[in-house]
Amino acid sequence: MVGQEWPLEGRLLCGPTLEPDPASAKLRPTSPNEGHLARIRLVRQKQLMADTIGIIAKLDRKLECYLAVQSASPSEESSKLINDSAVVWIRQTLEDLAATIEGIEAAFTASRAEALEP
Repeated sequence: MVGQEWPLEGRLLCGPTLEPDPASAKLRPTSPNEGHLARIRLVRQKQLMADTIGIIAKLDRKLECYLAVQSASPSEESSKLINDSAVVWIRQTLEDLAATIEGIEAAFTASRAEALEP
């Protein structure tokens, strides 16, 4: 957009409607409608976080099922050691993902509280 000012410049965008990401803007609502929209975005954000944590838990359960089926089939000891190592890595990665999501949410909550302070 040459020659035009982009009203959301410097703010991150998210979602299919390209709404401003509330974590990137330290603005207080200027009307009741804006406050309502901010609450809707906050609820949606919490739903997405819970959904994502649920997906991670589902992946962990699927991994358990896969390992149960795999352990029933014969394999060489060297192959078993490689698989065990991979399973440890996968589980650590799933834990890291969940912790990262929770950390992002905690940081957002803290920055939101700071932005709303008088």
